[in-house]
Amino acid sequence: DIRRIRSTLSERGIVSGMAVSEGVLGVTITLKSSLLFRSGTDVLAPESAPLLDSLYRVLSQVTNPVIVTGHTDSVPYEGPPYHSNWALSAARAAAVVDALSARGIDHGRLTAYGMGDQRPLTYNSDAQGRALNRRVEITILGDLPKTMDLEGLDAPRQVPVKTLRYKGYDFSLDEW
Repeated sequence: DIRRIRSTLSERGIVSGMAVSEGVLGVTITLKSSLLFRSGTDVLAPESAPLLDSLYRVLSQVTNPVIVTGHTDSVPYEGPPYHSNWALSAARAAAVVDALSARGIDHGRLTAYGMGDQRPLTYNSDAQGRALNRRVEITILGDLPKTMDLEGLDAPRQVPVKTLRYKGYDFSLDEW
């Protein structure tokens, strides 16, 4: 299933800031928070509507449970109304759940979690690392049907990322 998703997304190009991966629980779509939210808020940006519509189209094809997990960087967030990174990440996950539910996904299939800064992808020592850690993950639990149509999770081909940041080091990526 994951090979099919990756193949479809790479053939058509993917939105910059979005990735699809397979894990023990199922398939996870990872989105940079900046694709969905303005900095420091849980209010969905108007430009996130097409992306949320695409997610709805994908999720409406399955009956699997879905976990939406919000993540932040490690810079302490202490302003109202959240007062913590955990509260902000939970509010963002809940906002995505509400948006998907409003589009027609059964609310009973959706679960929201806030992780705050507890599961970073990379170090928070610079702006680039912090930006990568601010994300929302949408995990479709279990196996996906072979007939699943992924139309809508694509966008015009954009320039691929040429560097990878790992443990504070930048690596150049070249295609063979």
